[in-house]
Amino acid sequence: HRVELSLPTQDMENLQVPTFDEEEKLNYATSVDYQASRSPHKQAAEVVAVGRKGLTLQTNVSIPSQTNLEVFLKLPNRSQPLPAQVKAVRSQTLTERKKYATEVEFVSIPEPEIQALWDVALRHHLRVKTRTSPA
Repeated sequence: HRVELSLPTQDMENLQVPTFDEEEKLNYATSVDYQASRSPHKQAAEVVAVGRKGLTLQTNVSIPSQTNLEVFLKLPNRSQPLPAQVKAVRSQTLTERKKYATEVEFVSIPEPEIQALWDVALRHHLRVKTRTSPA
């Protein structure tokens, strides 16, 4: 009983740019520390989705729009967190628990890092899609 994968024929490793468009976000959960430019403290948050232009974070506090943050993403295949400068776009309250969905846009993130992030998110996305697709 085999599962058929509808993946492109070329090897995943050679995929330069994941094929999802500007607006699409991939659901990908990982933990992240962030620090607002005016704050001395790092705070912990969760990444819930990864996009071309930014991330959706789940934060314990509402982050005002236009706040500059430095985030440190924890990825499974890296020993060091991946740093990125981002800017908050909006925070919405998540009703069921006292958390906020905070959209942030990338301000600066090095090219290899953004590729690494997309790569991890895309692999995760393909695995999940494969597992959940009807037999």
